[in-house]
Order: sequence, then structure tokens, then C-alpha cells
Amino acid sequence: MKRITLMALALGIAACATAQQNVVKDAQRAVKEGKNLNEVINILTPALSNPETAGSSDTWMIPGKAAYDRFDKLIANKQLHMFKNAQDTINQNMLLVPAYEYYMKALAVDTVIDKKGKPKAKNSKKILDTFVGHFNDYYTAGAELYNYQKYDDAYKAFDIMIKMAQMPQLKKDLAKNPMAQDSILCGVAFNQGLAAWQVERLDDAISSFLKAIELGYDKKAVFDYGMSVAQAAGKNDTLFIFAQKALPIYGKEDSQYIRQIINHYITAKEFDKAFQAINTAIEQDPTNSQFYVVKGIISEYSGDFDAATESYKKAFAINKKDGDAAYNYGRSLYEKASRLSDAAPTTQAEYAVYLNEKIKPLINEAIPLLETAYQLNPDNKDILSYLEQAYYVLGDNKMYEDVQKRKKY
Repeated sequence: MKRITLMALALGIAACATAQQNVVKDAQRAVKEGKNLNEVINILTPALSNPETAGSSDTWMIPGKAAYDRFDKLIANKQLHMFKNAQDTINQNMLLVPAYEYYMKALAVDTVIDKKGKPKAKNSKKILDTFVGHFNDYYTAGAELYNYQKYDDAYKAFDIMIKMAQMPQLKKDLAKNPMAQDSILCGVAFNQGLAAWQVERLDDAISSFLKAIELGYDKKAVFDYGMSVAQAAGKNDTLFIFAQKALPIYGKEDSQYIRQIINHYITAKEFDKAFQAINTAIEQDPTNSQFYVVKGIISEYSGDFDAATESYKKAFAINKKDGDAAYNYGRSLYEKASRLSDAAPTTQAEYAVYLNEKIKPLINEAIPLLETAYQLNPDNKDILSYLEQAYYVLGDNKMYEDVQKRKKY
């Protein structure tokens, strides 16, 4: 009984294998007849899940070839202006993604045993030659899909192009292709990051922007976008990395990078590292007023308020049109007056002397700085709050009312 059962099982397996091989042949015939990719896949689906046929590169070559062949045929239509609308362009470009994916699956299992019992690649050369021949098409496809707001598909096309360029088997053949050089691929990675960002794939966007920098992309946008995406993703450590990479290139023209670095150290209460970073920046560019503003902020967080005031004073001395410097210098003087007020004598006579000799001079010094800051940066409403309090302490009703009017606008 066992013998009959085993024989029946063997016959069943053989029949199944034969059936799947027939499926493969039917699919091959469909490709030759020019059937579209979906029709070919519908025919081939059983063979793609059968262990015997799925382990053969020939099986995966079929849908891959169908996709590449269809793409190539449509190139002529496109050149002859036979495309009716944008969807025709989209459909053509979207063929390149599954084409690559199927060929990569074929490549992964492309080993056959020859008559001498040695392993041999059957379809690898054909696959790699096809990749080389269509390499530039992935750039065009990514760009067109992006422009038609097919961001996920654009991301995939750009990703495939970068992966192809990094395949060891293609290095030699792509060496002379200008589009396969890092100077171009870094821009491809940047565009890939933009595509991912458009559909809020923040982790993918971050990875792509970092890849772009790794490949040599050094335009300011990659650092700024990278920091924005990292911030949106709540990845402060990654934001710190982008700021560090940007600082040597754009630190002199934009203080946001040193600020982000300092914020990172301040949050971690690593004040020594914060001071080291800002002092290095100042040594490299001693006339940058913003660097002294940042140094003042570090001093405030570390509790050294007098040092902070001196840094803000230095910043304003360097650049009288730096609104941040004027604001922070004036604010620090007012806050020093407030701290003195908290420690003022309690008797009325002593307080009057203390007010005139200690507090009012600081407020009188702070007011013109705050007024200058407001002229330079009227959107900073905190300035008006300080001015309102300052004029109130001085008993200057006219200016106090003027500030209140300004606060209403």
C-alpha cells in the first residue's frame, strides 16, 4: 500500500512539474506575440511560486523581458509624438521598475550545471547588458515621473539607477557613461530624497539626502532639506549630523548650522563642547556677529549672565544692523536690571536710591538697543514686551502707551 502511495505521489510531482514547464512555455509564447506585461504575468503566476520553475532564471526572465521589450517599443511611439497624454508617458516609465525587479530575481538564481558538472551562468550577461543599455532611461523615467507627481515611482526609478551604478558587475561597462559618475549620481540621490519627502517617507528622504552628500552633493539645499526632514521626523541626532556636514561649507554665510550644533550640545548639557564649537567658529570668522550671539546664548544656558551680555555687546559692536545682536544685548541688560530689582532693599527710601543708581541706568541703556532691534525685526513681538516693561519701570507713560499701540498691529 505504501509503495502505491509513493508511486502516486511521484507521478503527481512529475505531472505538476510538467504543468509548470508548460506554463513557462505559454508565457514565453505570449512575450513573442507581444502580449502586455500584465497578460504575461497572469499566465506565468503559477510558475513563479512553484519551487522548481521559480528556481530557474528563465522563469523570471520572461516578465522582465516583456517589460523591457514593451518599454523599447514605446520609445518609438514617443519619439514619433504618438503619445496621447501624460498617462502614456507614465505607463511607459513605470515598466522599468518591474523589469529591473524581475531581472534581479533572475540574476539571483542564474546558475545551471553544464555537461561537465560545473556551475555556469546562463542569462547573466544578457541581464547585465540590458541594465547597461537602459541605465540612462532610469534617470529620464525618474525625472518624468517626479514631474507628473508620481513620487513613489520616481523614487524607485532613481533608486534603481543608483543601485545599478554600484553593482560590481556593471562597473567596467558603466565607467565611460557620464550619467554613472558620482557627480551625476549625487544629484540623482538628492532628487530621490525630494521624491520621498513629497510623500512623507521621511526616513527614506533622510537616507537619500545623506547618500547624496556621501556621493559629493554639496549644494546648500541638501543640508537645509535634510535638517527640515530630520526635524519633522523627530530625529535630532540626524539633524545634528546634517548641521555638522554643512558647517564647514556654509557656516560663514548661514548661522543656522552652528546654532543647531550648539542646540544639540545645550540640550545634552555638554556646555564644554558647545563653547569649543562656537570658539572654533569664531576663530575661523571673527567678524561674524551671529557667532557671538550664539556664544552669548551658551553662556546664558550655563548660568554666566555677565559673560552672555559681553558676547551680545561684542556682536552688536561688530554689526549694528544685526537685529538678533541688538535684541539680545538689550534683553540681557533689562534682565540684569530685573535680577537686581529682585534683590533690592525693602525700605522705600533705600529702594528709591537703588532704583535710580542701579536699575534705571541699565534700563536706559537697554531701551535704545531694543528699539533698534524692533526696527530691524518688527516681527519679533517679544521686543515690544520688554519695551513695555522698561517704559513702565521708568514711568514714561507716553512711550508705554506707544508700545501698547504697536502691540495691537
